[in-house]
Amino acid sequence: MNSMDMTKILDFVDSAIKSHYTYDPKELKRFSHRELEEIMSLLLLRVESKEQELKTMVDSLEQLIYDRTKELMEKNRNLEILATHDALTKVYNRRFFAQKLKEYSALAERFGHTFSCIMADIDHFKNFNDIYGHQAGDYVLYSIAQILDNGTRGTDICARYGGEEFVILLPDTSPRACLKLAEKLRKAIESAELIYEGITLKITTSFGIATGKKHDELGTALVKKADQALYRAKQTGRNRVCG
Repeated sequence: MNSMDMTKILDFVDSAIKSHYTYDPKELKRFSHRELEEIMSLLLLRVESKEQELKTMVDSLEQLIYDRTKELMEKNRNLEILATHDALTKVYNRRFFAQKLKEYSALAERFGHTFSCIMADIDHFKNFNDIYGHQAGDYVLYSIAQILDNGTRGTDICARYGGEEFVILLPDTSPRACLKLAEKLRKAIESAELIYEGITLKITTSFGIATGKKHDELGTALVKKADQALYRAKQTGRNRVCG
């Protein structure tokens, strides 16, 4: 096939592609059988090339959408954590605790289950801060929070109540089980060796516990009762559980 024939073929193929493969069938009559075969071959190559370009583009868009979706989900997850968790100790914050207190109290009242609460306060924390500094104090707060959180069940809610105080909500938990858990947590903190900048820190914590079942024993009344028990624990020597 001479160069003139090839130019004619390429011009037709380019024209067909630009018009989205629409053309007058009469135009084909000016080509020989061999030329038509060449046109068909070139068109198929162009189509395959376009298909590959489109596939590459689609794959690229799918990856971009996946990355953007993953990034948004991660941002939303971080925002959720910031909204529900204490920034320093990484356990739940007081606002989330208050929300769960209402939910768990309503469930306990509806189904007649016992609902328990533990209040914990780090002993002599102010003196500790004065001696070792606030950075050491932050380390202690985080460490104690993790001991409390890791010592509870998945359905329990461990939260920072304020300052050096923590609270644990225990749905469907009897007074005996609540006392047993509080004592286990107290011993875990007492025996923990917290090392900060080469210094071994010995920490103790006081606990107050309470259990409710009826309407007037649940909600904020339950927390108040546990807080009163915590006060007794601190007044009678600290590093103990009172109910």
